[in-house]
Amino acid sequence: MAKPRILVLMCAGTVMQDVAGWAIHELAQVWLEEGLDVKIASGPRGAAPADLLFLHVDLSVVPDEYLALVDRYPVAVNGRIKDIRKSSFSAQLVRSGDGWEGPCIVKSDLNCAGIPEMGYAARGIALEFGPPRYPFPMRGQQDYRLYADASAVPTAFFDDPYLVVERFLPEVEGGLYFTRSCHFLGNACTTVRLGSPGPIVVASSQKVIQQIEPPLEILEYRKKVGLDYGKIDYLVHEGKLVILDVNKTTGNVGMSADPRVLAMRRERARGIWDFLR
Repeated sequence: MAKPRILVLMCAGTVMQDVAGWAIHELAQVWLEEGLDVKIASGPRGAAPADLLFLHVDLSVVPDEYLALVDRYPVAVNGRIKDIRKSSFSAQLVRSGDGWEGPCIVKSDLNCAGIPEMGYAARGIALEFGPPRYPFPMRGQQDYRLYADASAVPTAFFDDPYLVVERFLPEVEGGLYFTRSCHFLGNACTTVRLGSPGPIVVASSQKVIQQIEPPLEILEYRKKVGLDYGKIDYLVHEGKLVILDVNKTTGNVGMSADPRVLAMRRERARGIWDFLR
């Protein structure tokens, strides 16, 4: 019996030696160990025949030429999700003069602060949105800005196409700020709760990592938006679930050496069989 063939299709211009920078690299190693035939290619021209197309286009807005490939394959992973900009899904958006008087956080509208868009644009890849140009230095979450209230946010930030202003609704417990990350592939799902002493939780500041069960609401939400693989960052503020970020091309940095993280990643890798059976 022939091995099931998986084609992981990256954005045009992806340098193959950089693939290790994504979690998909480790998942693919597990698939190879389990006897699957895995190929990684870039750009629509790399769309060779396969039993499963795994779209891994590291852009916040996926060009239509990639989504148009989906019908060529028996099954596709992330073939239904085009736009993961925060402005496309956030329920916490603050508009100038909308009456919100509480604290605000200013973020990049793009996934990973638009760093992927910057890199691909530098390689001459045409983008539907981006690369971003920010009014202040933006390396990632560590450069998000907090304001005591909406009136303190510079007016220009509300109209900047590469920024979003959101209500700052933290999850605080025992002097720590928490966020939660639900990672999944098919029905294989692992979720962690991360704690930090600072109000913006980043990998370098994490003091606590706890494995938890995901709420049903998150599992239903990811199906609603068409996310077969990736992660959803969220928190619970005063008993209410708040979705922070949607990511379909999870990175392989930060806690990648933590044995708990590696074990959870291997567990999720087996979710590929949900699409191949």
